[in-house]
Amino acid sequence: MRKNLLLFGALIGAFLLASCSGGNKSQSTTSVSTANVEDAMEVVKYYNTSLSVLKDVVNEKDVNAVLGYMEQKGKAPALTPIAPPAISEKDTVMLMNPGTCFNEETRQNLKQNYAGLFRSRAQFYSNFNTYLSYLKTKDYTQGRRIKMRCPVKVLTGIFHPILLSAF
Repeated sequence: MRKNLLLFGALIGAFLLASCSGGNKSQSTTSVSTANVEDAMEVVKYYNTSLSVLKDVVNEKDVNAVLGYMEQKGKAPALTPIAPPAISEKDTVMLMNPGTCFNEETRQNLKQNYAGLFRSRAQFYSNFNTYLSYLKTKDYTQGRRIKMRCPVKVLTGIFHPILLSAF
């Protein structure tokens, strides 16, 4: 039994040495052009910019404040207006115009996704501030609604139904 295991181990070792020798086999070489390197560097630069912008798209503290307010069904202390974090215009332009390092389908996909992200971000902050201005100016007389200056339809896209049940 021992001899069989030793023979089997020696056979595996011989196969490993033969497969890793590389002396007799021709190795295929790949040529890397400077255009490929420049494209790769452009892709890395695009993704680094993308990560830095995505990190600052929305302030986590603001979102947690809105969610906490919604969980308490509007019975929490008053919220303060929130402003979107500043994003560099140069970085935004770069993200919306990915360049020639990506194929056409990928470029179109990136443009579409970032346009949707920036639209959603702007809508979130705008709707929240509209809601806060409505809370400041709402007119109620003994629980009855007299005049609604902010239509609920504006808020339904962003806010949770529990929050809207107060209306």
